[in-house]
Amino acid sequence: SIVTWLHIQSSVMNKRLSPEFNRALAVLDARLDTISYTKNLPEVMLWQHNTFVKVFGAISSKQIPSGQGWSWSQTKGRRIVYMSERKMSVMLFKLLPRITKKSPYLHAPSFKVWKFEIRHDDATYPTTVLWCERGEQPDICRLPLLQDLNFLSEFMDPENASCFWPELYA
Repeated sequence: SIVTWLHIQSSVMNKRLSPEFNRALAVLDARLDTISYTKNLPEVMLWQHNTFVKVFGAISSKQIPSGQGWSWSQTKGRRIVYMSERKMSVMLFKLLPRITKKSPYLHAPSFKVWKFEIRHDDATYPTTVLWCERGEQPDICRLPLLQDLNFLSEFMDPENASCFWPELYA
C-alpha cells in the first residue's frame, strides 16, 4: 500500500493532506487528551456516531468488532504524519463496512471509522485510537432494513415472499 510521510510543524492542517484527512487529524488532536483507555474493544458502542475508543498497542482491522453480514474494509489511502508539537507520529486511515460473501443483506451500513495508530517518540508501544465519524445515531429513528421485515413473509404469497427473503425458502 502507498504510505505518505508528512511532517507537521506548528499546526495540524497540512496542504498535502486531503481536507478529509486534515479534519480527522484535527479531531484527533482536539480530543486525544480527553479519551480514556479501555481494555477491550466495545462491540456495538464503537458504531455509535462520534464515539472514541483508545487502546494500548496496535490492533488490526480484523480485531475491530463488526456486524452480522459485514466486516471492516481499510481504504487505500494511508498517511503517516509526524506531529512535532506532540512528539508523535500518527498513521491514519479510514475503515468502511463491506458486505461479506454470505451476508443476507444487500447493503452494508454507511458507517465510517478512522483508525489512528500513534507512536510517541518516548514510548515503546503504540496506542490505537478509533473514531466513529459516521455511525448509528440512537436519537434518530432509522427506517427498517428489508431483512428486518422478514416476519411479514407469513402474510404473503410464498412465491412473492421468496423474492424478498430467499433465505427463508432455501
